[in-house]
Amino acid sequence: GILPNRMPIVTMLEISKMSTIENGEREEYAIGGGLLYFKENEAMILVDSIENKKEIEKERASKAKQRAEKLLLKKDEGVDIKRAELALKRAMNRLDVLGG
Repeated sequence: GILPNRMPIVTMLEISKMSTIENGEREEYAIGGGLLYFKENEAMILVDSIENKKEIEKERASKAKQRAEKLLLKKDEGVDIKRAELALKRAMNRLDVLGG
């Protein structure tokens, strides 16, 4: 959280879970990284990707996780390791947002 009346801040957001309260109900999202800008008690986020918990398909996220893990285990020179690691993080984050 951010305390009220804080100095302005700009910070990077990692692949992570974000929760909000919308119309009195908590919503959970999987975000794919981005920026947070806070000024005059207002927060603005700019994200690379965002998925509401209700939009995430567990089977699809599980398959994406398996694909990324296989790529990382191959140790093939043709595999972009950084890209495979990010794909794994995104898939694991989606599963975490779903609760498993």
